[in-house]
Amino acid sequence: MAAKKHSSEYLITIAAGIMLIMNSSAFIASIFTPFEDETLERLRMDLGDEGFRLFQIRVIIASIISGSMLIILAIIMERNPKDLRHYGIMIIIVSIVSIIGIGLIYPVSIIAALVGVAGGSIAIIRSKKIIEITYKEAYKESETDIEYLCTKCNLRFSSDEEMRKHMLKHFA
Repeated sequence: MAAKKHSSEYLITIAAGIMLIMNSSAFIASIFTPFEDETLERLRMDLGDEGFRLFQIRVIIASIISGSMLIILAIIMERNPKDLRHYGIMIIIVSIVSIIGIGLIYPVSIIAALVGVAGGSIAIIRSKKIIEITYKEAYKESETDIEYLCTKCNLRFSSDEEMRKHMLKHFA
């Protein structure tokens, strides 16, 4: 059995979601075990211990929520390729909001947000191609499956000749 090939925007958005969730795991570890990081140590000095704990909790919650939302949007986007533009816009919004929620403190969160923006941008670009193909296919179908309707008796006919014969009966 052949494995399903996933689209690039799906894989990129999933990667961004996983990176954000992994970012939260690093902050969870920093709650229980002290580790040497100059940026976090400067924050601890500026915010104090209680303020720094609240900051860590905010980053953890924002990372988990943003990462989960990106993964959910990627799965829904893969199942509904007709709405790529809408999901691409939502992915970009969630990625930007994750930067604001997490803060511009940690490089992993910035990289994950940029990867999410890239996935959303690719989805928007691909949506234009899908819309063009869909319109072309719909136009071809409408040319071949034209139906004629008699307005007096609401009968449908598949050809112009059948419609003419029917109309001659009404006028004779």
